[in-house]
Amino acid sequence: ITVNVSPLTNALFAENIPNVTIVNPFSVVLKDDDKVENDEMFTCAIIEASHDGVRISSSNNESSLHCTIVDTDKITVAFSQTLYNSSEGQGYATVQVVVLEGQLSIPVTVQVFTSDLTNTSNLLPASAGLDYTALVGHLLTFQPGQNAISFNISIMDDLVPELTEYFQVNLANFDTSNDTVVIAQPSTLVAIESQDEFV
Repeated sequence: ITVNVSPLTNALFAENIPNVTIVNPFSVVLKDDDKVENDEMFTCAIIEASHDGVRISSSNNESSLHCTIVDTDKITVAFSQTLYNSSEGQGYATVQVVVLEGQLSIPVTVQVFTSDLTNTSNLLPASAGLDYTALVGHLLTFQPGQNAISFNISIMDDLVPELTEYFQVNLANFDTSNDTVVIAQPSTLVAIESQDEFV
């Protein structure tokens, strides 16, 4: 804090001596609550006082200092499994996203979306629109204290006998400018087992 020191009477200082600026730093101890939250503010009040005939006041007539605590805590999220099994007869696949590390005091949103497997995979790929209903930018919002969210993906029965097919589910941060969320496992697989018999 910078304070201006000025004489109370001309007897203490010569009239031609300007106010003197004294820098007096102090520290405020902050506690890390390990929770993801919004930035918080507090105010330090500067109180006028006198000591040994010297009046102490804040510079520029400002009586308070506004401080911001920037939250740097993060949460780590991932799929609960590396593979989810489903069947055409079941009609849907249930996938779960979990918080592996960290606590929330504000809502945090992630997004999930599906994709067909590429030709580089040795697995038989399922096709969106034929074998399952694609998800595009599906949002999941974790509320304070919530550690898991499950969602369903529709599975289609094409009535064709075939081997087990697979597709991918991806996980990403909804707000790419916010590094609060750490994605530990960006993708998982869903297996679709056909219940149609070969003749």
